[in-house]
Amino acid sequence: MILRKIFSLFFLFSFSVLSATDFNYEKGNYSYSQDEITQSLRAAGIKYFSVGKNQKNDLYKLNHKKQFQIKNWFDKKWFSLQENYEFNHDEFIHYFSDETFNQAKINYYSQFNFNKRLLIHEQELNFFKEWGGLNHPPVSMQLNQLEKYSRFYHPIDYEDVPSTLYTESFHKKLDNISNTELSFNNEVYLLEDKKSYAKKIELIKNAKKHIFMSTLIFADDKSSSKLTDELILKANNGVAVYVIVDDLVSTIGTKRSNIKKMKKSPIHLIEANDFFKYYGSTVYHNKKLVVDFEQAIVGGQNILDADNISNGIDFKNRDLDLYVIGPLVSDIANGFLEDFNYFHKKLLIKFQKKLSNELPRHRKVNPARISFMIRKNLSKYLAWKKSLHKLDLALNASINLQKNQSKRGAKHYGHVLSDPELRTKGVCRFVQQAPYSDLHLIGKTYLHYLNNTKSYLGIMNPQVLDQKYKSKSDRKFLEKNDRFIMYDKLHDQVMSMAEEDDFHIDLLTSGPEVAGNEATIVLVSRLRRHLKSNSIFKANIDLYLMDWVNNHFGNTQYTNLLRDYAPKENIDVWAHISYLHSKVFYFDRLVASVGSYNMHHNATDHTFENTIFCQDVKLNKQLDEIFVRDMVNSIPLKFNKIIN
Repeated sequence: MILRKIFSLFFLFSFSVLSATDFNYEKGNYSYSQDEITQSLRAAGIKYFSVGKNQKNDLYKLNHKKQFQIKNWFDKKWFSLQENYEFNHDEFIHYFSDETFNQAKINYYSQFNFNKRLLIHEQELNFFKEWGGLNHPPVSMQLNQLEKYSRFYHPIDYEDVPSTLYTESFHKKLDNISNTELSFNNEVYLLEDKKSYAKKIELIKNAKKHIFMSTLIFADDKSSSKLTDELILKANNGVAVYVIVDDLVSTIGTKRSNIKKMKKSPIHLIEANDFFKYYGSTVYHNKKLVVDFEQAIVGGQNILDADNISNGIDFKNRDLDLYVIGPLVSDIANGFLEDFNYFHKKLLIKFQKKLSNELPRHRKVNPARISFMIRKNLSKYLAWKKSLHKLDLALNASINLQKNQSKRGAKHYGHVLSDPELRTKGVCRFVQQAPYSDLHLIGKTYLHYLNNTKSYLGIMNPQVLDQKYKSKSDRKFLEKNDRFIMYDKLHDQVMSMAEEDDFHIDLLTSGPEVAGNEATIVLVSRLRRHLKSNSIFKANIDLYLMDWVNNHFGNTQYTNLLRDYAPKENIDVWAHISYLHSKVFYFDRLVASVGSYNMHHNATDHTFENTIFCQDVKLNKQLDEIFVRDMVNSIPLKFNKIIN
């Protein structure tokens, strides 16, 4: 009976799509002009925005989510649409009767029911779809006077902060927990969205000796191909280029043309392939770029258009990387070489065994040809061994020199951490975890910080797809044999902090429009290509897949948010209009962590990850503004009641 229903639904869907001559998303009556919509909102008292000079005669319809959707939505440049509105922030705060922007927004959304099926508030007024569910135009400009937007982002006197996070005892204990050490006087800068890609291209072009790059996804889109060509050009000109990508994700997620190009070049490329070795969920999730042991970029961004060309509020990835100059670069380089050496040794052993045993006779391939390929690969990896040994020696010499120059190490903690100026000037540590060593290094570091955080925690986490299970039998079928050891500890700690008096947590995550992560963004890009070539059938298929992916992940995400986080009085949940891919923990607004580490059991208990922890006033001020701006561009998960 169930199978019959499934086949019937599949038949009806296939028939409707195959017989469609129109793009399903465009069906409906487009009868509202932008001016008419604006005037109707003004009549309702909404006077905090106006339409800019680029107003056009495009028509809108009310879609199924009660948003005004412009005709040919997928043909438009969404960021340009958003820029066509002028927004008065002070008038917004005044209209919703509060002292801060965020609380004014909370006041507005709290009065409406939340539709759990559509994952939206049932608002009385209808706004533009290009606003992503916000009741105001998205904000791209840098914000000032942050306390006007959030009561938790008042100015801090960093020279007079009595925090355990700054003490020598805290960091010496953390040295043992994380197997790392602090380095000092680093220059650290946050790179938002496409600015990181531009910096990566710049660093690669200016490389003189060697380039290390690792990523989960190395796509085949336009921006990624440009970066690939720059890497190959450098390798052909004598720069030693080393690249690690994840084997499984790069196989199933992309066409692999850029990876194939790199494999044919002088680039030392390794495809990390430990997915089934450690608990069946291990991907290589580290994202880093190191150039000449002098400069590095670490964070959450992959090599694909969703990150590389994003404006942050245009429904692609909203993401952060950290650009580093200073002794910390040596730690990042060392982390890369540890991983590269690990996978290189696996390949070396593999081909040594093959050569000694000789492969069995193969019907389709000449055995002599097989032996030749084995010998060729073995020779290549033996040559890599020599170059890796030289890099290890050079890096160790650099680290020892930094210790002698008082740029790193525990013997200097007392001097640096007791000085109010020095302790907030690029005092950082790099923490990396790997299943071949210790899977929980980053988690243990987080727990140490969380245990010593007193009043505020800011979290940026792409999706909340996990929950704390009471027993193994309660888990989803595909997660029965997964590990949740560190995830459960972190989850319990955050929940415990939310119960404390005078403590506040801002949790920033992704909204329902892009809940399907990069898959949604890739499908949108493909859908646009199909529309451009008038392939309506394929466009409808992609639209269906996009809706399915968003609903699948969105329902799981909001179920967890509504159960665990939204009911907590001391937690504000913010759903960003773009896919918020940043992975940040912000401890008392004094210490920032930026890296690849998600609050998800795959990251906490399975995968290769890396994260930077920094005490730096300039970084704090930059991150303060970004946190507040991202909350401004998010919908608070506050409501009257839940409607199923």
